[in-house]
Amino acid sequence: MISRTTLMSASDPSSSSREKEIFMAALDVDDPSAQAAYLDSACAGDAELRARVERLLGLEADSRSFLQPPSVMRKGVEALEEPDFDATIQLAPAALPRQIVPPPVSASSANPDSPVPFIFGRRIAQGGMGAILEASDCKLGRTIAVKIMLSEAACSEDQKQRFIQEAAVLGRLEHPNIVPIHDLGRDSEGSLYYTMKLVKGRTLQHIIDDLRHEDKEALEHYTLDRLLTIFRKVCDALAFAHAQKIIHRDLKPENIMVGEFGEVLVMDWGIAKILDDSRSGTCQVPSVTEAGLGKSRSLNEATPAQTLEGAVMGTPQYMSPEQALGQVTDMDARSDVFSLGGILYAILTLRPPVEGKDVWEVIEKVSTARIASPTTYGATTTGKGKSAVKGQVLEAKKITPLPHLPGGRVPNALSAVVMKALTLDKAKRYQDVAAFSADIEAFQGGFATTAEQAGLAKQLALLIKRNKGIFTTAAAAWLLISGLAVWFIFNLRAKEQRATQAEVIAVEERETARKALAKSQLDLAEKEFERGKFVEAQKILGETPESFRDATWRFLQAHSTDYTSQLPLLDGGLAYGLRFVPPGDRLAARCWVGPSKVAGVGIFSLMGHQIGDFLLQTEYYPITFGIDREGGRVAQAVTANEVALWDLATRTVLHRWTSEIRAIERVLLSPDGATVLVAGERKLIAYAAETGAPLWTQPFVGVVPSFSPDGQTVAHLASTKGLELQVQLLDPNTGEVRSTLEASADNPTKTTLQFNQAGDKFACLGGDELIMWNPRTAQKIRALHFPGETVIEMNPTGDSVATNSVSSGRIRLWATKTGRLLRSFNGVQNEVLALAFSPDGMTLISTHRSFADGGAYVWPTRLREEVSTIMHAFLEGRRVLFNAD
Repeated sequence: MISRTTLMSASDPSSSSREKEIFMAALDVDDPSAQAAYLDSACAGDAELRARVERLLGLEADSRSFLQPPSVMRKGVEALEEPDFDATIQLAPAALPRQIVPPPVSASSANPDSPVPFIFGRRIAQGGMGAILEASDCKLGRTIAVKIMLSEAACSEDQKQRFIQEAAVLGRLEHPNIVPIHDLGRDSEGSLYYTMKLVKGRTLQHIIDDLRHEDKEALEHYTLDRLLTIFRKVCDALAFAHAQKIIHRDLKPENIMVGEFGEVLVMDWGIAKILDDSRSGTCQVPSVTEAGLGKSRSLNEATPAQTLEGAVMGTPQYMSPEQALGQVTDMDARSDVFSLGGILYAILTLRPPVEGKDVWEVIEKVSTARIASPTTYGATTTGKGKSAVKGQVLEAKKITPLPHLPGGRVPNALSAVVMKALTLDKAKRYQDVAAFSADIEAFQGGFATTAEQAGLAKQLALLIKRNKGIFTTAAAAWLLISGLAVWFIFNLRAKEQRATQAEVIAVEERETARKALAKSQLDLAEKEFERGKFVEAQKILGETPESFRDATWRFLQAHSTDYTSQLPLLDGGLAYGLRFVPPGDRLAARCWVGPSKVAGVGIFSLMGHQIGDFLLQTEYYPITFGIDREGGRVAQAVTANEVALWDLATRTVLHRWTSEIRAIERVLLSPDGATVLVAGERKLIAYAAETGAPLWTQPFVGVVPSFSPDGQTVAHLASTKGLELQVQLLDPNTGEVRSTLEASADNPTKTTLQFNQAGDKFACLGGDELIMWNPRTAQKIRALHFPGETVIEMNPTGDSVATNSVSSGRIRLWATKTGRLLRSFNGVQNEVLALAFSPDGMTLISTHRSFADGGAYVWPTRLREEVSTIMHAFLEGRRVLFNAD
């Protein structure tokens, strides 16, 4: 039993935890007296706690059907793989007679003088308190069902009274859809029993389960219309019971039997309630507390489990809110209407209306009528889903679309009927079962239901659907008449159309000429685009009429110029050796400046403004220099054999020394600023940046070496024997060879070695070829070829590489994983002097011989993606910063 107070206390985690712990332990105590003693000890005088636990124990017995095994029988039942009749007797030795195989039943076997009323046969079903047995009626020669209590000693007084009440209620309810009872009494061993019709068939719940599992036979036999007919028969039974002032209080699919020949019977009236005893001939229920069946009392005299305010009796998933809250005195026929709505909900959605992880959640949802509309299911995904253990929540999306419904989803009309029956407020539900059944009948007949409040359009649609033949004939006649009218009008207007035909042809010819002119303009613009004459292409595209600016026009317009801005780095000079200065808000370039072509390293903002003077101006100009990862130091050659280390913040020389190499070709600075690599004259020498002391020497074959991102590895091409490459990974401090990378090249032209930022990819670039390794495992990843292209620079991310077309001069971007062309940059066709990717790889900056003032072009590297516009040096604009990553 669960009261409103119990539900409210469930929100207290500590109270709920203690209550559930005592409740679960009490379920395992078989003997009632031992259970009471345990509750005395566990509740320690807390009367409110004990009352809540006792109500839960009451719910455990009352919320399931009479035949479901209770907790006290759980161990015995689970111990049997296939419980047989003898095992049942062992569990309750005095409850049942030994099984006797009944003789075949026939008309000739009737014997009115038989001393034995019936002979027990096979067990049909069994629970902890009772069992239903098949039996042979010896006097009438028929097969019947006998419901018998197993052991009255283990049953409470309330349970005995409910057993007798169920028999008495069935005796009063003589209806084709209510199982008929034959007799009530005690057997030779004193156990209560009553006999009734043996129903051969299956429960509505079994049918629903088969439909949910998409059983082919069930889907063919139990159509929606047949299921609704079954439901209406249940409504007929309940309407009759309500007329007798009896409410069922435990309606659910498991208590509805569907016979082999279509008969529908409402079962299990064990907790039924008679609303009043005003009618004559009130049924008297024998008292089991007195010996024999002699003394009796009124069926309407309430027992604690029946009428105690706050008690919860029934199946939580299908009970009404007032029943869930224990408001017994408020229950009436509309409470059964709510449960009938739950059954119809299960028929339509193949799931109960309320589900939860435990009884607490179910009771809470029922008491507030928090129920999802049936139209929620059956419209999204397919699949059979998984069967759920009792108490688990089914995965709704896994059983949709609903296999037994047309279109796979619940009709809106039936959904409205269900939700009206499942309304929290009793006054808004169907006020009687007859009104509920009438709406189902209306739906089956093609009429609107009262619940859906159909408008005129809905009523008209249903009318047409009900009279489809008549409306089809009328529509065909209307079409025929309309066709004749159109033909008549067409003939009248034929002369007028012929008169204007010449004018129409003239207009079409003019329009054709305009289209031809526009097409020729687009063809010419496309040819200029392919030749790289983007200015001319833009001019032609601008002259194309707007009405002819199709997808081809928009493509040419969008791709005629790909660079987003130009940076005027110098006045009358060229820029080589582009490098972004960490964290990415500045650009360093090796430049030739002025008429005398003075060389130096300049630092520029990304708006084209030069920052300070050149670090050093000299007539010696190798095109490489090095910058550390902090952007604070720069190493460069200041003469043919001298190297200087500069501090960018103060623009002063930190250290300067003479190299053993007399004609320096390359200078690199490690990311940590500790090591300087100087290459030239077929030698590669590492120097300590702070002192200029030589650390080690390796051969140099003309390919630019590279530092790993963390500065702990130097990669250099050790040898090129024909087309066989050998790259060594060295310790930057000792020159010790850590590992060797080998591969066969397709051409001997190699210019650069390069790591990606993550340090997990390493590439050798040159000519039209890229060879990539994993430097950590020394395994070759792949080799890519780009015919007609010169490979220049790998993106810091390692996922793309930039090339320069030998024929057109265009810069192209290729995927290093697949070799697929990602972008072809249009707008500049002259020789590329230098390329540099931003630290995040999102932007590419290039310098060309065509930009006479030493400027650079800014390109976005991602498709359909633009970088912020970098304004011309003398235009007002915003500054663009790149993060270090």
